Amino acid sequence: MSYPPPAGYGAPGGYGGYAGPPPSNGLATAALVTGLISALCAPVLFLAAIPLGFAGLSKANKLNGVGRGQAIGGLVAGFVGLAWTVLFVILIAAGAIFADNADELFDLCGPDDQSPSGFPCESQGEADPNPDAEGVDTDPADQVCNVDRFLEDPDC
Repeated sequence: MSYPPPAGYGAPGGYGGYAGPPPSNGLATAALVTGLISALCAPVLFLAAIPLGFAGLSKANKLNGVGRGQAIGGLVAGFVGLAWTVLFVILIAAGAIFADNADELFDLCGPDDQSPSGFPCESQGEADPNPDAEGVDTDPADQVCNVDRFLEDPDC
């Protein structure tokens, strides 16, 4: 019985070709960065974070899930930024309404019908039949109160 000749050394086994860098998802990274900035200090950046998050999710589906977590994180943080923005706008509007009605809400009018903020208060209750100190009504009969008349008689 004869054995086959020993096998020779063939070509050396290769290590494989250069595979290139792993795939990345820049949109997902951008969504995460803008979303975190939006949630923490600049809520208006939700305008960029949310669309970038959706675009990053779309690209992650094409890249077999690469960057999916970053895109979802960017979306969540972007929606938190949106909530901060809505809350901020509501508080500003409420503050403006409150400041406009504060004198009426808290009855801050003093005896001279002036509020602490310097704005005249609307009279509460019935009008004084004798508005002037002398008891004489000096308001014009035609009920016209122009600027000159107001400077002379503020209750015209």
